Amino acid sequence: MKKCFTLLLFAAAFLLCPILQAQKLPPSLDNPVIKAALERAQNLSATDNARISTNQTIRVAQTETYATWREDNQWVDEGRINYTFNTRGQIETATEIELPANVNSTQYTYVYNSQGIPTELISKEWVNSAWVNAGRLTIEFEDNLLKSFGMYVWSNNIWVLMLGERSTFTKLNGRVTETVAEVYSAIPGAETNGWELSERIAYSYTGSDNRPTGIITYSRQGTNWVEQEKETAITYVGSTYERSSYFLEEYDRVNSVWNKYKYEYQYSQDAAAQTRTIVETEYNVEGTTTTPNLRTTTTDLTSGEPYVSNTTVRTLIETYEGQTNSWVRDTEAKATVTRDSSGDITQIIFQEYSDSEEAFVNTERFVYSNFTTITVTSAVNDMLAKATEVYPNPVQNSLRISLDAAKVRNANLNIYSLTGQKVFEQHSLNATTIIDVSKLPAGVYMVRITDDNNANVTRRIVKQ
Repeated sequence: MKKCFTLLLFAAAFLLCPILQAQKLPPSLDNPVIKAALERAQNLSATDNARISTNQTIRVAQTETYATWREDNQWVDEGRINYTFNTRGQIETATEIELPANVNSTQYTYVYNSQGIPTELISKEWVNSAWVNAGRLTIEFEDNLLKSFGMYVWSNNIWVLMLGERSTFTKLNGRVTETVAEVYSAIPGAETNGWELSERIAYSYTGSDNRPTGIITYSRQGTNWVEQEKETAITYVGSTYERSSYFLEEYDRVNSVWNKYKYEYQYSQDAAAQTRTIVETEYNVEGTTTTPNLRTTTTDLTSGEPYVSNTTVRTLIETYEGQTNSWVRDTEAKATVTRDSSGDITQIIFQEYSDSEEAFVNTERFVYSNFTTITVTSAVNDMLAKATEVYPNPVQNSLRISLDAAKVRNANLNIYSLTGQKVFEQHSLNATTIIDVSKLPAGVYMVRITDDNNANVTRRIVKQ
């Protein structure tokens, strides 16, 4: 099957992980492929939790079949995944089967904490008609921040650490002002061997806002920290955590110069189609001159179905042609999502644009079947649900959250878009809390409230 062990480990382990909103990715994860998988994992997390709030039923596909498009214009099945789910509607095991041989390949087992965050993932390989330990990933958090992770291999009947990272945080007034990371590697030929300092990130803020407006990243060179990257003038959309614009400076060590760019973002969503679009525009900055360079349009086509393992987006990358003052397509990929009468995804077909054929061509297909219904219940969730009111709905400007103070303590609130992007958060809710949602684009959102009993309740609202 077309799966990457490392990629799947990290993608799975970061389900529900707030680190993607609050921190930069560790350097060992900072490449486009893994970043995309982690971002997709975050998108899944919010909607998964929305689907598993108290006393709800969800439908999940227990089988995923993967196929590729051949040159003779036929689909060829290459693999199948059989899923099992826990009582929260989250994946418990995923068993990969190679096709057409129909033989077991790899099995993944997920371990979650009481909040539903994956803390461990174990992979096994099918050897001599038995499942044998192969790989393991562990995760540790500190106040919803990624504190450490380790990737292990099974050797001589014990788990041996091969790759890892651990971070320490400096905080002031509840805000992270600095993160220092160490990385570990036992892989032969790797740049590091054992634990070594790797990266330092400094955060700056404006006023009492908990969202950083400046981020400086340092790399370790010998015994010194050297500036590598600077993000400045970070602005956000209203009271959300989604960026509106920022400047990025990267140091080119070969030419000993700083290259400067500006990024701007636009967001929109289609509630009826359950899609959300982000347009990122990159500009080159030289002195006071800003020139368009690259534009990336990404549309999420799925809304957090736990059984959809692959990132499902439509992506258009365009470069700016200065002579014609126009955007020219560089690459484009899209997916066609098929849903049944219940709204469940039954098939996804991926396509890429071919310049030579001047048309989209098929690449991959995923078919989902063997659906089952899971009823999710929780006593603590039920208590929180009965003690919570969210109104008005629909809402235009001010959303009110009313809590029964005798039953709810230390409640926190997060608001997610329909595709799972966190757009707002607030800690320590009062008995009545008023949230300004006037800057949010019109559409459907999920309001998720948690308390100190690890209970959570999610309400669907419509922003007009």
